[in-house]
Amino acid sequence: MPTGNDERLIREILAGDADRFEEIVRSYQNRIAGLAFRMGVRFDDMEDVTVEIMTKTFRNLHLYRPDYAFSTWIYRVAINHIRDHHRRRRRDAGLEPISEHLPATGTDALQAAGEDQRRREIRIALARLPERYRTAMILMHLEEKSLAEIAAILNLPVGTIKSRLSRGRERLRQILIREFPHLGEK
Repeated sequence: MPTGNDERLIREILAGDADRFEEIVRSYQNRIAGLAFRMGVRFDDMEDVTVEIMTKTFRNLHLYRPDYAFSTWIYRVAINHIRDHHRRRRRDAGLEPISEHLPATGTDALQAAGEDQRRREIRIALARLPERYRTAMILMHLEEKSLAEIAAILNLPVGTIKSRLSRGRERLRQILIREFPHLGEK
C-alpha cells in the first residue's frame, strides 16, 4: 500500500470526510486480523479485536505523524491493543483447533493432518515465549517485516530487535526440543 495514498486519505478523513476511513479498513483489516491470530488471539475473538483496533485507529488518527509509514503506526496500535486484550483475558492465548476441513482419506489426509499438527505445536511453543521475544518473532517471520520496520513498530533500536530475535529463536528451539522433540530435531 503506497504511503502517499494513506497520507492523502488521512488528510481527507481529518478534514471531515470520515467515510473515507472505509478505504483504510479495506486495506488493513485482513493484515490486522492475521496479526491478531498470529499473536494468539482466539479465532472467536478475532473479528471483535480487529473491529476494536480499527475503531481505536479511527479515534486516534489525529495522533498519527507521517515520520513513519502509516502501516508502521497502525501495526503499533494493533500490537498494543492485542497486548491489552491478552492482559484483560488473564489466561493463555487460545489456539485454533486442528482444521475440520481435512481431506477425507488417503495419504493426502495424513499429510494434511500432520502439517496441521505441526503448525499447532509451533503455535503452542511460540505462545510460550516471553511476549517481548514472541512479538519480534511474529513480526519478522510471520508478518515478514524488516528489522527497521520492527524497530519502528516497537519503538526500539534495531540492535535490541536483533537481540530479541536471536534469543527468541533459541528459546523457541529449547521449547520445541523439550515439549515437541520431533519438531526440535528438524
